[in-house]
Amino acid sequence: QARWLSPALLLLFFFSGAAGLVYEIVWTRQLVLIFGTTTFAVSTVLTAFMAGLGAGALLLGRIADRLQRPLALYAILEMGIGLYALAMPLLFDGLVPIYRWLWQTAHLSFYLFSLARFLLTFLILVIPTFLMGATLPVLLRWAVRTSATVGFHTGVLYALNTAGAVVGTLAAAFFLLPALGMQQTTFVAVGVNFTVGLVALFMQHVAPAFAPSVPMKDIVQDEPELLPWHSSRPLLLLAAGISGFVALVYEVAWTRLLTQILGSSTFAFSTMLAAFLCGLALGSAIMAPHANRWQWPLFILTLVQLAIGLSVWAGEFLLQQMPYFYLAGFQLLGLRLDLLPLLQFVLAFLAMSLPTLLLGCAFPLLTQLYATETGRTSRRVGEVYAANTCGTVLGAFATGFLLIPLLGIHNTVTLGRTVNVILSLLLLYFAAAHYALPGPCFRRKEFEQPPRRFPAREAPWLWHIVQGIPKVRPAIFVAGIGVLVLLIFLGPRWDTLLLSTGIYKEAPALLSLYNSPKDAVTRVTRHYRQLYYKEGLTATVSVVERPSLAMVPHLALAVDGKVEASTALDMPTQVLSAHLPLLIHHQPQKVMVIGLASGVTAGSVTQYPVAEITVVEIEPAVIEASHFFDEVNHRPLDDPRVRLIVDDARNYLLATDEKFDIIISEPSNPWMSGPAKLFTHEFFELGRAHLLPGGIFAQWLQLYGLRWENLQMLIRTFHRSFPQVMIFQTSEADLILLGSADSLAINLPQLVQRMSEEKIQQDLQRVEIAEAFDLLVKFRLGLRLGRMNSPLRDGILNTDDNSHIEFAAPKDLYAETIVANLGMLRLAAAEVASHHAETGDPLGHYVVGLADNDLATNGGNEAEHPVISLANFYLKLARRYLRDGNLKEAEAAAKSYLAETTDEAITAATLSVLGEINYQARNPLGAERQWETALKHEPNERHALLRLGTTRLRQEKFAEAEALLSRLARNQPDDSPAVNDDDEINPAVQNTLAHYWHGVSLYHLGRLHEAMNALSACLRSQAPQRMQSPVNCSLFAHFYFALVCERLGQARAADSCRQAFLMDLHNWRQQLENEPEQLIRVNSLHRPNATPVEHLVAESLLSSAEEEAAQKQIAEAVLTPLVHFYEGLVAYYLGLEEYAIAHFETYLNILPERFANPLAHYYLSMAFRGRQQNRLAERHLRKYLAMIGTRDEANASFRKEAMEHLADWSQQQP
Repeated sequence: QARWLSPALLLLFFFSGAAGLVYEIVWTRQLVLIFGTTTFAVSTVLTAFMAGLGAGALLLGRIADRLQRPLALYAILEMGIGLYALAMPLLFDGLVPIYRWLWQTAHLSFYLFSLARFLLTFLILVIPTFLMGATLPVLLRWAVRTSATVGFHTGVLYALNTAGAVVGTLAAAFFLLPALGMQQTTFVAVGVNFTVGLVALFMQHVAPAFAPSVPMKDIVQDEPELLPWHSSRPLLLLAAGISGFVALVYEVAWTRLLTQILGSSTFAFSTMLAAFLCGLALGSAIMAPHANRWQWPLFILTLVQLAIGLSVWAGEFLLQQMPYFYLAGFQLLGLRLDLLPLLQFVLAFLAMSLPTLLLGCAFPLLTQLYATETGRTSRRVGEVYAANTCGTVLGAFATGFLLIPLLGIHNTVTLGRTVNVILSLLLLYFAAAHYALPGPCFRRKEFEQPPRRFPAREAPWLWHIVQGIPKVRPAIFVAGIGVLVLLIFLGPRWDTLLLSTGIYKEAPALLSLYNSPKDAVTRVTRHYRQLYYKEGLTATVSVVERPSLAMVPHLALAVDGKVEASTALDMPTQVLSAHLPLLIHHQPQKVMVIGLASGVTAGSVTQYPVAEITVVEIEPAVIEASHFFDEVNHRPLDDPRVRLIVDDARNYLLATDEKFDIIISEPSNPWMSGPAKLFTHEFFELGRAHLLPGGIFAQWLQLYGLRWENLQMLIRTFHRSFPQVMIFQTSEADLILLGSADSLAINLPQLVQRMSEEKIQQDLQRVEIAEAFDLLVKFRLGLRLGRMNSPLRDGILNTDDNSHIEFAAPKDLYAETIVANLGMLRLAAAEVASHHAETGDPLGHYVVGLADNDLATNGGNEAEHPVISLANFYLKLARRYLRDGNLKEAEAAAKSYLAETTDEAITAATLSVLGEINYQARNPLGAERQWETALKHEPNERHALLRLGTTRLRQEKFAEAEALLSRLARNQPDDSPAVNDDDEINPAVQNTLAHYWHGVSLYHLGRLHEAMNALSACLRSQAPQRMQSPVNCSLFAHFYFALVCERLGQARAADSCRQAFLMDLHNWRQQLENEPEQLIRVNSLHRPNATPVEHLVAESLLSSAEEEAAQKQIAEAVLTPLVHFYEGLVAYYLGLEEYAIAHFETYLNILPERFANPLAHYYLSMAFRGRQQNRLAERHLRKYLAMIGTRDEANASFRKEAMEHLADWSQQQP
């Protein structure tokens, strides 16, 4: 009678599996630091690992059957694994010089180099993996006395070992690596190995009866002729290999697919791997008790293979709905985002469970069928395990390098399930050839307890199938072909556009915009247009044209669903990542760009006269996708100076000895598994080692989805490698860190000279950088090592060993951190500033080339021709900060200005600017004092006259206001320069506003004829003005002109002016409708809790009864229609056609037809079209065409689309 395995031994093998997976994770993480995270590198590590496992099972299995004390050998194997693991760090360090020598000296081809990399990895991993692979056959020698129970014991051991692997995977990812780091995690695994080994030795010592006591010469072997499948051992090994092959095909393909839905963090990858292994363990555990009881095991194996193919086919329908399941689960979690890994595991297990469970069932059946000789069970199981492992090696290699790049994920899965069905047909054919007569399929003489008979009543369906096989064999294969056709052609087609939108990243926004998860997944991509989609070697890359309110197309390049580059919000960072280091470096010649993405950064580098540009990109599909951005990226790949390297950037820097003047690192987010290696101390040190003297390293960092503690750690880690650091904020959510081992300073004359070059100037202007101070105001913080003790200097670093950011950042993925991080960054800047003399702004300490710049002597060589004094530098800086709305920085720059100048040197224009800073800081009394002082210095200082005059108007001090504004109106600026060359309002516009406000003041004083003259002068000037200016008020000149005419009794003129005022309002509204960026600019300047129009009205009108009535008219003509227009537009682009229809119909109802925007009819037509209401759609489309006519060039693209839609509808009508 077969004995049950000891619970203690099962527990030992469970922990052995856990330690094995911990080693695999840690060693893979360590090896990719050397070989890179390319598919070739990762597959090399996996192949070497699996090859060692297979070799160990095969070779040790051949001698395991002769062992008398197998537990002693098992103990030696476990402790040998632990000892070797302790030596691994030394071996890994020894790989680096060999690897560099091969790269730099041997000059091998790509494939020879990949082979050499495999051999190096195999030599390192072969011993521990060989020992791991040997543990299963050795334990089977201890457990199995007869081949009749080999399937049971193998299944139980395999299930427990795989269950341990599940625990090891989750423990390493969620507990050990985040808390202990790689080195101490390895020590924990070593401790487990030694504990298992010692317990096994103890069991062998105190319980020798557990070991088989039957001498080898007395073990009776089964008679081969009684075994129908004895001659089919090659077929069974082939089945084992195919099972391993398709298992890895499914694992790699499902992981690549689910990465787009669940994310690419280490947590997500770990949950996917754990879910896959969990299915294998459950399947093996379920089949183990029955493996030696089936009287028709070959038929059961046949059915299992067929069921695998069918379950994978059925699972594709489930995978198609996975975005919906993710959103539904995310909604169910609510604020419990700490449970997000549980949701990821549940969804991954849901997608993989049935196929992996059946895959797990196959292994015990194969061992039961193959290991038919009682004296050779360990050997035979080792052969099956080795064949299975060979299949996994081929599956991992073929899927990553051949199948997915050539066929795509969906077709790769289709191929896998087709292979399963073909294998089942092959097994069925073989079984039918041997089982022509029904009855017991095998008999054994030497069973201690013969297997239970399989009477027909226990499985009549199987009995009838077996009886009918000889008669219906042709029909069986016809049915098999039908199943193949079903699996190949009738599967669902996945929505690649939905997959590439990054559901996991946008989940909170989608749930807030739509009524339900189902609503979100069906509507969100309705108006997206997929231009490119490719499942590449390492990732899935897509380019999508998204709806945009701007006039230029919004293209987004996504990698595994995460947008990495775009022509919208990402443009400033993409452009400035190149310009910042290239403008600051004294003479750059060699530049390296890490990450091609859209090619915008590399294209900006090509605008400089550098000698060589090296671009390193890991994914070939990104290179293809970048060409969709050729209209905005200057086509960098066509530049002969550009050298493109397809490799992992860290691996390339480790191998090459080349050095650069500038390295620009703009990888993906640090919470992602692969890019996380480009944010560690070791990588920054590697980058520093590849900089030439005076070189600059530029590093992108995110402000969003990253708590201050983690952002602070990344800055600190960067600063530890680069003593000189400058931090710039290039957009609302992005930082660029510039680091150097040498002095780092901004040479202002050099900066001005380079920015005056035409190509550079044009490239910067597209991100609204017109001159040097537009760039300088983006400076946020400077750090110099050794200058002070600071939280940004002292503390824990992000290293390869602890990978703190990789494990901490995913927890903040959905957190709103931008405002908090900027606030903390300002505090850090204030702390730094407190260490620099008495000034409040530290930028001056990093700028050279300023006259009388005593404080800047520590920042590099002084320029020969200073362009500005330090005091005036701070003044211009304050003005520019003020224009951009950065009030805190403006105050700090003003404080620095006052510290650098004397009272005698302060001009009226300067006081006017200081007054504006006080006004914006809600200190009106301080602002008035500054403006009054400015007018004492210079009675005709125009800005002070305008601001103080309008202030007096709002205080209803009309006489004082009129006196100030009349001086302003009389002071014509035609022959005089601007008050300052970077003032927000140029003199011509000031002249228009002077007449306007002067007319308003005269109206309130009752001097109506003079008011009419002033307002007429305002209307005659018609100076071009920017609507976003807070003091741009001439839009309302017609309104006051009407009031003046009405009080003078000129009713007809008053009516005419009112109509003109109304026309002005409608024209302004249409301008905001046709140029959304204008609305965005106005919105960026409006006060809190006020709409842009309300803000402009508040700045333009006073509070009399007539003016309050005008505000109501403005709301009716501008504000309300504008709200409905844009809400309808947004609803349409979000796929919410019913809301779009309601808003656009309201918009058209509240406006006279001649004032309505024709685009309202166009979008209303498209919304009706989406609702399948074609008659209404056609009516509004014809209305749109009638309104725009044929000469409106601005609507040319819309007109073309409208004509195409009308042509389509005409063809559909009978």
